Amino acid sequence: MFCSSDATHPGVLRVDRTFNLGPCYVTILCYQQNNLIRKGTQNHPIMLGPVFLHWDGLYPTYHGFFSHLRSQMDDSINGIQVGGRNLLVGSDEEKALTKAMKQSFPSSHHILCRRHIEENVKRHLRGMVGANDRQTKEVMNDIFGDNGLLAVDDEYEFAMVSFELEEKYCTSMPKFLPYFKKLKATLLEYVFLPSKKNKSVPITWKNNSCESMNHISKLTCDWKVQKIPDLVEKLYKIVQLQYADVRRALYGMGNYVVAPWMAKFKISQANWAAKSIIEKETWFLNFLKGAPKAEKAVKSTDGRLTIPKTQKTARKPGQRKRVKCSRTKKC
Repeated sequence: MFCSSDATHPGVLRVDRTFNLGPCYVTILCYQQNNLIRKGTQNHPIMLGPVFLHWDGLYPTYHGFFSHLRSQMDDSINGIQVGGRNLLVGSDEEKALTKAMKQSFPSSHHILCRRHIEENVKRHLRGMVGANDRQTKEVMNDIFGDNGLLAVDDEYEFAMVSFELEEKYCTSMPKFLPYFKKLKATLLEYVFLPSKKNKSVPITWKNNSCESMNHISKLTCDWKVQKIPDLVEKLYKIVQLQYADVRRALYGMGNYVVAPWMAKFKISQANWAAKSIIEKETWFLNFLKGAPKAEKAVKSTDGRLTIPKTQKTARKPGQRKRVKCSRTKKC
């Protein structure tokens, strides 16, 4: 599961609402295909996931969508490696969206885009507090700098530094203090702790992948507002092109290559061409499901007892030969 903290190569399920594509809002989910590597950059490609067309940005609307998505994930959607449990979910600070995700995925680790938070802090300092450029730069360095609040090592140190900053702003910038008290709680819950608990999530995590996918969507629509049927068709075209690139990677063509840990799915172009349509589809879907995760425990048939999985044979230290080849020989 790419977007689960339990995954071998975990990634973040990115969520963002975009505008000016049609008469309705478009909320896009995208994820990192960690079983593929882009040629040249050596990065994992970003794939378009579920897309939600809606008429408002209210909590009940988002909750209905994410609840439906959760039920489908628990049922294992064909072709994506996203599970409904222990998700790594990233978004901006849109309150209705974040609340709906937290309710629909209670065991998830929710991460907020640091770039959006920084922009909001600057906007508040200049617009509501009336801070000048020097004061704004000083506050941004206090919080986001190399030696700032987010650069500390643990939760205790975070609490100590935030307390010192509260005392500082109480005298130097009292108008900013109430905002900072709310900000430090947000940073702790949605930036600092998720990064410390998940090594794959940097403290500087940004939702740039969703922004890129929004840009691709607008390019596909030629930067024009689309009618809903045309919009759906153009979004589906993006998915079709991405899936075509994934298929081509299996036989060594296209923009991507198969990751080393999925090498068993690599196939020559001649062997791929020799397969029937059904065989190709089965091969493709098995690749999307990914390598099966090794079970670390064994359950009894009635499910009441679980024991750790042990090795099949107790070998000698340093033994390299097979069991049959290691039989004791007579002197």
